[in-house]
Amino acid sequence: QKYVKQVGLLATTATLQSGMYDNALRKARITPVLPDGLSQAQLGKLIHRLVQSRHTNRDRDAVLNVVDTFAQKGVHNVILACTDLQLLLPERPGIHIDDTMQILADATVREILKA
Repeated sequence: QKYVKQVGLLATTATLQSGMYDNALRKARITPVLPDGLSQAQLGKLIHRLVQSRHTNRDRDAVLNVVDTFAQKGVHNVILACTDLQLLLPERPGIHIDDTMQILADATVREILKA
């Protein structure tokens, strides 16, 4: 609906390897852009800290660094494809960040209201 051609994906390695987002995005003719190997390893560690409630401001900065890397590649839409990442409240001017937890909550409410 927004004519998005590519999106950055932030998720666990297992989620990325499952192809769940990749397949759905490609079906919609949207190219997924993934973090490089080092950034993905860092994301995995910080997601683990989030799950354990041991995250720090440096973790938020690490996520924003990956978002900035996407922006340098011309990617201005990012999906937080891990429901824990929204805890860091990442925001960047000029970058649209979609939170999958919020999308799920909104879709659930819409579905309930149909009944």
